[in-house]
Amino acid sequence: MLIALLLLTACGDDDRSPLPDAGDPPDAFVPVDVGQDAGPPPLGCAEITVGETFLVAPGLTTTIHPSVVFTGDALWLTVTALEEGTSVFDIFLVKMGCDGRQEEPVLVSTTEMANDIDADLALGPEGLVVAWQADDGSGTIATWVRLHDAETGAPRGDARQLETTRDGAPVSGTVWSPTLLSNDDGFDLVGERGIEEASAFQAYVQPLDAMGAPAGATIEPFFEAMVGQDDAEGLRTTAGLTLAWTRTPADGDPTVVTLSPGGESETVPSSALEAAGPSLAAFDGQRWVAYSAGGGSRRIELFPLGGDAVEALGSPSNTDVVPRLVAGESALGLAWLRITSGFRADLFYRRIEATGTTITAGAEMEIATIRDVYAPYAIDLIHIRDDVFFITWAQGENVGGENVLEAAGRFVQL
Repeated sequence: MLIALLLLTACGDDDRSPLPDAGDPPDAFVPVDVGQDAGPPPLGCAEITVGETFLVAPGLTTTIHPSVVFTGDALWLTVTALEEGTSVFDIFLVKMGCDGRQEEPVLVSTTEMANDIDADLALGPEGLVVAWQADDGSGTIATWVRLHDAETGAPRGDARQLETTRDGAPVSGTVWSPTLLSNDDGFDLVGERGIEEASAFQAYVQPLDAMGAPAGATIEPFFEAMVGQDDAEGLRTTAGLTLAWTRTPADGDPTVVTLSPGGESETVPSSALEAAGPSLAAFDGQRWVAYSAGGGSRRIELFPLGGDAVEALGSPSNTDVVPRLVAGESALGLAWLRITSGFRADLFYRRIEATGTTITAGAEMEIATIRDVYAPYAIDLIHIRDDVFFITWAQGENVGGENVLEAAGRFVQL
């Protein structure tokens, strides 16, 4: 996350053109030509096109940071993209059917003179809530939230800057890296914020109502001075909210920490000195955490919360990072990146069968991407139905000395 942020915040300047009305797509977007005699059929997921790569919002420029949810009859994705004619980034919302067809993207962010990046979204009873971080160049990064219609994508009200609290007072420092989870009453927004007393970023949870507005005081799960809490993730089960983050001490190796409902923080065991980048999933009553472990080389490890055995996947000679673990109907799905050089990587996925705290991992499957995957930008994975999942990523290549980046996705069967 930090690498991607440093890459992007350097792009902002003052040449931002006037913002179009919220929800208006850029002029460059060209919808799929489906014929002139009849309008296109509505997007749907009665049939799924498996094994074909689709570009996400191909009419936008420099699309990165894809995130996705499934509503049952369509997918909604958020992407970060350059506003036309500028070097400033905005957040767009895109509806996609399971055949790859897409509707015109909807503009989400309206913050003037800011780089809006790295959005996440979740589906609730009143619609889709989108959260992202905005850098206006002041040195403090803010989190913004907006509610959109789950059928049309149209905004339902203005974007609002999230204000978190601590001991009843607003937190004035950076609030960033938002992830969203649906709950019975609305949403849990999980992220990290700068806390002066800690001299580091600390994980937080902000309850939101169904409209995306704050619904109570900000929760500070586990304060720890001089220790960074990064890559914060959450998982909702009937027992409550489970959290995980990368614990990064000022002097020491990073480890993965979990916090169960009503419990205390626990360090996840690992076969390596370092562990980072947790992803949480629940399957058949068991909660699992996946993470990247190692030093110069890394591999993905899985650990059942409450268990005692670490399952190491892959060869220790690889550099496997940013796992995404998601529960399906009959198994877990796992996707991750394998660094090939610098920021470039290959994309893999595999099926993980789980019985209690024991797993059986299927064969590694590589997606032959059109261009190299760019490792600073995280991937996303969701379950569709049966054994079909959807993976989305950012890929690119150097053209004439400039990096050309685009978001892509594919339905895969595990």
